[in-house]
Amino acid sequence: MSSGAGAPPPPPVPSAPHPPPEPVEVHLTSPLGMAGAAPSPSRDDTDPTIADAARREIDAAAAAASAAAPASAAIATTTITTATATATATTTAATTTADPTAIAITTTATATVDVYKLIAFVNPGSGGQRGAKVLTVLRGILGDAAVFDIKADGGPGRGLDAVSGGALAGGEGNSGSGGNGGNGGDGGCARALTPVRAFVAGGDGTFSWVASVVESRGLSHVALAPIPLGSGNDISRALGWGIKYPGAAALPTLVEYLRGRGVVRERLLDVWRVSVTGTASVASSTSIDVDGASHTARPVMVNYISFGVDAAVELAFNEKRWRHPERYKTRGGNLTAHLTLGARHVLVGSKFTTADFLESVTVDGVEVSVPPRTQSLIVLNIPSYGGGTQPWGFPTPRASRRHGHTPMSVDDGRFEVLALPNLTHYTLMRLRVPAMRLAQGRVAEVRLREGVRTPAQVDGEPWAQHGGVVTIRAGTGGQEGGNEGRTGGQVAAVPGPRWHERRRANAKFSIT
Repeated sequence: MSSGAGAPPPPPVPSAPHPPPEPVEVHLTSPLGMAGAAPSPSRDDTDPTIADAARREIDAAAAAASAAAPASAAIATTTITTATATATATTTAATTTADPTAIAITTTATATVDVYKLIAFVNPGSGGQRGAKVLTVLRGILGDAAVFDIKADGGPGRGLDAVSGGALAGGEGNSGSGGNGGNGGDGGCARALTPVRAFVAGGDGTFSWVASVVESRGLSHVALAPIPLGSGNDISRALGWGIKYPGAAALPTLVEYLRGRGVVRERLLDVWRVSVTGTASVASSTSIDVDGASHTARPVMVNYISFGVDAAVELAFNEKRWRHPERYKTRGGNLTAHLTLGARHVLVGSKFTTADFLESVTVDGVEVSVPPRTQSLIVLNIPSYGGGTQPWGFPTPRASRRHGHTPMSVDDGRFEVLALPNLTHYTLMRLRVPAMRLAQGRVAEVRLREGVRTPAQVDGEPWAQHGGVVTIRAGTGGQEGGNEGRTGGQVAAVPGPRWHERRRANAKFSIT
């Protein structure tokens, strides 16, 4: 056929492919329940693009390693092999015990072996049925012996015993820690133990639970990485592991990312001990919910602790869920419930202020003035609060000179204290308008009025407090056997694939 005037035009030249868009939530994942469109229950509410981000980081690390490869054969070559095969320790060969959860990195010139052991703690009650799905998938990848059901075990103790020789480096155990030796450790010397990276699949409370035990034992060889299964997922957001459940198909890539020694290095994360004097109470019919969590003050803070209207919304939601857990099995349904409860407080609860229950607040021994119309007092450790807002914001140099407030870091041994005027201000924080900055410090005492019921929450886990004093200070477990540069009250954490991509919203580290 001739190419005359009637011939069809040539096909258009395809444009260069665009990188996958960063997921953006159009609803609020906040315990505050402010205005926002809740997701449709029929929608697949996952974020599989986190696997794409992980793959880019893995490929970038591989490319960098390839470019840095020595041209001279005199330079030692490094090979990466799974420990299911034999690992060469010397030129004459020695074999290691097969371990399907470990990666062995062998340097042939020096005959040394460095091993990462991967384990996972999973709360099967988180995320509706997704926690149970994650438990099954990770056991298929890592093996049954490396994946622990934190609900059935009553805590992370059994899993931590398995990778720490059954010894308590920091001296504090927890329910479920049976003292069973695992990898033949050296009887408690954390520095000599095999480095461990541990997934923590659940909500913010689950991560806080595991971090509490790791910190109290001083297990410096264990680094944590969250898999988000909750509603707010603030620790996952701050560390760059995504805003919501990545989906089962993404888990193998995330395992590969966590294993990669050259892909990402560990950082330190401050952990704060919470002690309470006074009568703690709960309004539910039971003090233990279906996930095995006790509804009193949690002993550790990783994200934040708050007193006031935001905690009241979270407590009201959880009271409903504790009584009827079968009604709260989806993330979308939970967000809708938060929205409804928050709207009620905005419309009819505007007279609720911290003056009703707060006697005084001191930070490092200095009393802090809380504005009289404040509805919530927040002590903050990470930049993400209430499902992704940044209440501390980014103080300008002028503001720093005037008030002494500095940008927050998650490893500087300081927390931030803020006042939230009302729930409506939550919308302004979405627009990057910070809450009222009050102080930064290392020890806080919050004195509550006796006989007054005060809603409170630690890392999204609410309770009702009747008077007394709540003290927040650094933990001490990390001082017993920490890595170089670690202070008391810190755990090791692994930044996720999106930590570099979303710098404004992610955790900042003072130690680079």
